[in-house]
Amino acid sequence: MSHTEHKSSIFLMELILALFFFSLASAVCMQLFAKSHLARTQTEELNYAIPLSESAAEGFQSVSGDLKALAPLFPESRLNDAGDILSIFYDENWKPLGTESSISPVYTLTVSLKKDELPSSIVHASVQISKDSSSIYRLPVSVQIPRTVPAAISR
Repeated sequence: MSHTEHKSSIFLMELILALFFFSLASAVCMQLFAKSHLARTQTEELNYAIPLSESAAEGFQSVSGDLKALAPLFPESRLNDAGDILSIFYDENWKPLGTESSISPVYTLTVSLKKDELPSSIVHASVQISKDSSSIYRLPVSVQIPRTVPAAISR
């Protein structure tokens, strides 16, 4: 093997190693960009979900845990037949979908009552925002119903 053939084979080997290194580095960078995009999307969803959940929880507390009284506070809400689950549907831009909307929802806010086995003056519920079947944010909420004293006893 001559001296020039030896130099060119070494140069070719260095070039192959440099290409391998850059392709490996670009693969790592692509994974980082994909993960950062996913993290940005999750953070954006949380930024919308948390205030909506807090608003629903505060409304639940203001009506003393009565979902039938909560429904008018959110005109786009839907109450199930049993009266224990209130749902609000949102599109991909977090705009509420009315009851007559033909657009399929992307996000769903549900306020669901939790049944207690024993009678209690505390009403428990769960406010949850989900996308498809996965939960984005869940907020437990409780409200104490004040006991009323009958008028005949208080005199």
